[in-house]
Amino acid sequence: NRLPVMEKQIYIVKYSGERVPFEEKKLYLSLKRAGADEAIIARVIDKIESELKDGQSTKSIYSKAFRILKNISRVSAARYNLKKSIMQLGPSGFPFEKFIAKVFDYRGYRAQNNLILPGKCVSHEVDVLADRDGERLIIECKYHNGQGIKSDVKVAMYFRSRVEDLKSNATTLPDFREREIKGYLITNTRFTSDAVKYGKCMGLMLIGWDHPDHQSLKEMIEISRLYPLTCLTTLTRKEKQYLLGKGRVLARELYGQSELPEGLKLSNYRKKKVMEELKALCDDLD
Repeated sequence: NRLPVMEKQIYIVKYSGERVPFEEKKLYLSLKRAGADEAIIARVIDKIESELKDGQSTKSIYSKAFRILKNISRVSAARYNLKKSIMQLGPSGFPFEKFIAKVFDYRGYRAQNNLILPGKCVSHEVDVLADRDGERLIIECKYHNGQGIKSDVKVAMYFRSRVEDLKSNATTLPDFREREIKGYLITNTRFTSDAVKYGKCMGLMLIGWDHPDHQSLKEMIEISRLYPLTCLTTLTRKEKQYLLGKGRVLARELYGQSELPEGLKLSNYRKKKVMEELKALCDDLD
């Protein structure tokens, strides 16, 4: 593996404003996870390091790596752009809720969106309700369109109170009987440390972009290969928003069709390019 040490230590600035040493290994691994081969990875890293400056932001490094990848391998660029693509499931949080339901469908659950369920005290709107065997998941989705936004302990405390109210009324609801009810709080960014501690203490499952290890949102998506359509590099942002408005959230939903929606108004050349990217991105799901 190509992991040479740079002659001079360069410090870069994270979204939080924290200065940290640039680590080539992290860039290498992110490119590797995107499916780029060793030759492509070497080209990207060489280009990044030749222009890297002390104090440069991680955002600018990420953007530059994406642009380079896009010129070499669109499918690797699409996978590399996954985190940003999830954030483009806005501006409302509903496409993110639909996306999470699709991920749990893949995991063997029967997932439904936006249900109103009666608790002991009041009724609650549930973002995603996922059933499998004797298990029922009450899932709350916290979508953010900015990198530095975290869900804090107040969010976890509020969600737990809703789960407990629904649990208290479970014996009166036929669908809830004989089921183990669990609360899942899912965000596309991160949780504060207090939120994580509270969730663990109170028996809530907290899933963030990179939390917990081996069960994070990023890993769930990479394992399932259920990429959001917003990761496609051959569509404009406006075209992606059009598809989201029509209820589509997965690249696979487009790949499974013989024709792209007419409302996109693409030329034959662009249709061909989009279908080629979809094939490269989704073929490994078959």
